[in-house]
Amino acid sequence: MINKTFQDRYPSLLPFVGVLILSLYFFVYPKGEVVLMMNRIHSPFWNLVFTKLSSIGNALSIFFFLAIVLWKFELKYLYFFVLAFLLESLIIVLSKNLIFKGAPRPYLFFEAQGILDQVDFVEGIKINKRKSFPSGHTAYSFCMATFFALKVNKVRFSIFLSVFAAFVGMSRMYLVQHFFMDVFTGAVVGISMTCVAYLLVFKTEKEWYNKRLFQKKTR
Repeated sequence: MINKTFQDRYPSLLPFVGVLILSLYFFVYPKGEVVLMMNRIHSPFWNLVFTKLSSIGNALSIFFFLAIVLWKFELKYLYFFVLAFLLESLIIVLSKNLIFKGAPRPYLFFEAQGILDQVDFVEGIKINKRKSFPSGHTAYSFCMATFFALKVNKVRFSIFLSVFAAFVGMSRMYLVQHFFMDVFTGAVVGISMTCVAYLLVFKTEKEWYNKRLFQKKTR
């Protein structure tokens, strides 16, 4: 049952795999170079775009997405949504605060190289200096994108979601908050933990799975 179900939904994950594969190219650049490349395109327009995109990657938006799930979807998807978010968050919190605690962000890296004066910062954005690896904003955005991709199961919609999540990751480099490695790993965490949650939830069927908190009115 689970193998058939997962294979039926697998095409919706292909755009996310494609984004990861294409982004592997940027590993050819030395540490910090991708951030500098993003920094060179600074303009008032991109400042606004990437600032807004980065704010979407803030975990506080979980309440907006949770409201959608509560209102529109069955309880099995609420279970899936919460489990995916908790797994992704657990990996990020443990990595930032225990495994890679104190990892310097681009600000300290460029400061040590003596090129900080060559870096443009967006006014009004607080620049973090530690707990760089991995990118929590990116992990969260890919977690949410993968969840909705698996739920809707439309390849075109998945392409949009995967590209949108990738732009959130790019915003973290544009704002000089993370290295490419941080962003790439965050994407992997977000996608993989959502897939793990999917497998855990849909490996069995429970009586309450198809119920809703808000039942549709019938005439």
